[in-house]
Amino acid sequence: MNITSLDFELSSICNAGCPVCPRRRFGTFQEFKQTYWPLEEVKRVLDKELLLSIRHFNICGNFGDGMGNPDIVDICKYIKSVNENCEIHIATNGGIGTKKAYRELAKNKVNITFGIDGYGNKNELYRINAKWNKVYENLKTYIESIEDKHTHSRIQFLLWDQTRDQILPILDLMQELQVKTINLLEPFTQGEFTRGYDMKGVYTHSLTFNSNKLTKKLHSKIWHLEELDELREIIQKEEIGNRPLVIEENENLIYSPTPPAKPYIRKEAIIEREQSSGKKQSCYSINYENNFNLTESLHSLYITHNGYLMPCCMIPPEFSTSIRHSIGKETPEQIEILNKVLDLELDNFSLKEKTILEVFETGILHKFVYDNLRSNSPLAFCEKTCSRECPTI
Repeated sequence: MNITSLDFELSSICNAGCPVCPRRRFGTFQEFKQTYWPLEEVKRVLDKELLLSIRHFNICGNFGDGMGNPDIVDICKYIKSVNENCEIHIATNGGIGTKKAYRELAKNKVNITFGIDGYGNKNELYRINAKWNKVYENLKTYIESIEDKHTHSRIQFLLWDQTRDQILPILDLMQELQVKTINLLEPFTQGEFTRGYDMKGVYTHSLTFNSNKLTKKLHSKIWHLEELDELREIIQKEEIGNRPLVIEENENLIYSPTPPAKPYIRKEAIIEREQSSGKKQSCYSINYENNFNLTESLHSLYITHNGYLMPCCMIPPEFSTSIRHSIGKETPEQIEILNKVLDLELDNFSLKEKTILEVFETGILHKFVYDNLRSNSPLAFCEKTCSRECPTI
């Protein structure tokens, strides 16, 4: 079967209201189900044959935080009981979940990445409603509970213009708590301004991102604890600070009424493809070990919070809300995906009555994405998202 990795969205429950989250549009929560995968349902869909073969079990998601699942510790213990060599990784904002859960996960050798983008209240510039005291205590509890030297802790930091002055305080936090690594990432944006709203839907501020060679240098590697002096030197030498926070006037934020939502109806996808830029197509869902080698199958699969098998985490947000609640403003790339989902029928991706392996072996993911990639005719979204410079090997 050649499946080496699973990315399991175990929860659509979350405490936060991050600006680019698909849960909300202009500060208003979209219609989706707050739910989680109970332990027994995970056992049902996750064939032991498959579980014994995988090397990586990733718990992240689009609509929720894995730490919002009350069975998170039991699920991780179950995975380790069947396959003790499987590496488990959780991505969380750290402001959800109990200290007891973080303590148990650390003792069970579960690796955790904390999405932290500022110290104290500054963290909520992006991680809106991820309360600092809880984030700090959960991170501290997890680090102090690690017993195995191979258990890995990481901070993921987004390089917004308005958060760059927070890199140094976060490096101090790493030093204080002995967090092993930090990953500095370019953020996803929503045009020139990425607008933030409080949990009541009131506009509060905007974030901006202006890419340059320096930010590319910062996020081109994983920075380890022993490299923090080097990273500090770069930041201080280049005088990386923050731009003034952009606050737009309310009158600039008046939108036309949102059209009533209705099921998606097929449209023509008029796609203007860019001329070849010398980039090569990659796909970590086809080959988790070498994204650029699409002839070999070492699959990474994604399981959504509402029970569908997908190739990766990036495709579901492009159709999952619109297919049942379309407002008629989908991009051409989204339309192409939606049309294909209609052709293949969404129920054929469902895990409601089948296991992950049973759905995968129908070939539905090959018909959806893999066959097109291998015939050099990828979906426009795949081409745009995962076409990049091939590293020298």
